[in-house]
Amino acid sequence: KYRQQLVESGLRQNTVKNHLGALRTCLRWALKTGLIGGPLPDIPCLPRRRRETLPTLEEISRLLDAARPDVRDVLETLLNIAVRPGDCFALRRNWVDLDNNLLRLEDSKTGPRLVCLVPQAAPILARRLCACANPNDFVFTTVRGRPWDLRYFGEQVRKARQKAKLGSHATAYALRHVWTTNAFLRGLDLATVKELRGDKDIRTTTTYLHLASHLGHLQRAARQAVGPFPAGEQCTAPNRQGGCE
Repeated sequence: KYRQQLVESGLRQNTVKNHLGALRTCLRWALKTGLIGGPLPDIPCLPRRRRETLPTLEEISRLLDAARPDVRDVLETLLNIAVRPGDCFALRRNWVDLDNNLLRLEDSKTGPRLVCLVPQAAPILARRLCACANPNDFVFTTVRGRPWDLRYFGEQVRKARQKAKLGSHATAYALRHVWTTNAFLRGLDLATVKELRGDKDIRTTTTYLHLASHLGHLQRAARQAVGPFPAGEQCTAPNRQGGCE
């Protein structure tokens, strides 16, 4: 009933999800401390809404051009390595190992993990490290040298999106989706993508498979399936050898 009331009140899906998550947390705490007894009531989750639209390379380029330098550094890192925005904001100087091309994340959403660096991301991190005086300094900070806050960062991305005249699909987290989609399109298997992303449950990774089947990819695959045609000739009916009659 509470969930239905939230939905009917016109709240956004993410807001309803946050309300239900807070309720579950409070009930678990009350049960643990003995304020309530018996099994917890079943609080249904909202169905996960799949992202259907990703920013194109041209839109990503426009977003990067419109972003402040400190924001652009985070966005480019998200585009090139499989981390979350929160991982970037928590990253400290002594967690970066440029000699071995590794990030040793100690405070990730899914627990401590290693992240492989690629040549596209290493120069950004090397430049950011030059501004870090102490081993525990944050690598990604604002132009004033302050640690990033998710809400403040989201506001800066929104401003860059408006400046570039892009839709709401061009978000920082969408770049993680772009990375995952490109990984599948380039032939990486599901288990490898899961490890690179740092997902605990492979079902989380499989939710991105549908993005790898977007229309443009399917159109290219359809042309590849029948092969190239001679100039000025169209295939109307295949023969038994797989060619055109």
